[in-house]
Amino acid sequence: MEGIELSPINTTLDTSVYVKEYNAEFNKKVLPVSIVFGLTASVGLIANALVMYIYGFRYKRCNFKYFFFTLGLINLLQCTIMLPTQIGKRHYWFNFPTSWLCRTSAYVFGYTIIHCYFVLFLIALDRFRKVCRPYDWQIQANTARNLSIITSIASFILATPPGVSINNHALEVHGAILNAFVIFHRGSFSMICALFPIIYGVRDNSFRNIVREMLVKDKGSNQEQKLETCA
Repeated sequence: MEGIELSPINTTLDTSVYVKEYNAEFNKKVLPVSIVFGLTASVGLIANALVMYIYGFRYKRCNFKYFFFTLGLINLLQCTIMLPTQIGKRHYWFNFPTSWLCRTSAYVFGYTIIHCYFVLFLIALDRFRKVCRPYDWQIQANTARNLSIITSIASFILATPPGVSINNHALEVHGAILNAFVIFHRGSFSMICALFPIIYGVRDNSFRNIVREMLVKDKGSNQEQKLETCA
């Protein structure tokens, strides 16, 4: 791989020596990326759990409630499965222990990204209808729930090719054939998706009101706050 220099090694030695040396050099180069992924997963785990709780149990019933609950669930999968596996892959890049784990990671990666595209498109469509066609038909709450289920099933199907095609690959180094795991994923968009719900949530007045209500205990009244608007 470009940028990785190996000390001369007799090609008659066990190929595992090459793998260990490649991993040692590669780990030094990707350590900052792993740290960023770890921080993103930690923040996203807490943030998306909060998003799911508020939009799932405290928010007024509307189409936006289902869209953002689904988005929070998707990104929770990214923070608990995909990003930790991405960190592991970068530290065992050339001797990944098992092929099924890398297939699972690729499948979850593809599923979450595809599903994010679908849900963000539905949110954009809903915004367009409310702003540009306020007196025409709108996406109702039941329709939003059904669309969330349909897009989830479609994403499961469309994410199948990465999970099937990705595997360990042979790599020739100094005349020796290594069975090395070499695969590249673009993690930047997944990191943005993982934090998108909480970034949008802090701009939502109803979301902020619920969080404020959770943090500040009102001793004067236990009456639940009614949310009159729905984003």
